[in-house]
Amino acid sequence: VDHTFHTLTLELDTGTVKDARVLDADPPGYFERAALAAVQKYKYKPKIEEGAAVERPGVQVVLSFKLNKK
Repeated sequence: VDHTFHTLTLELDTGTVKDARVLDADPPGYFERAALAAVQKYKYKPKIEEGAAVERPGVQVVLSFKLNKK
């Protein structure tokens, strides 16, 4: 594949990242594993409601990978 720009859309639950999954990848089959590994390291300040941390399910994140041509 001769693409230099790759975009992935992932869905995850915030607070602590869990249940992350790839919703879309262009092109598919190249960066899904790296994208999932990256979002597993994300840290979020939780939303606070009535003094308690609240999880936010279904947050979507778009990651882009740009490759330099050699």
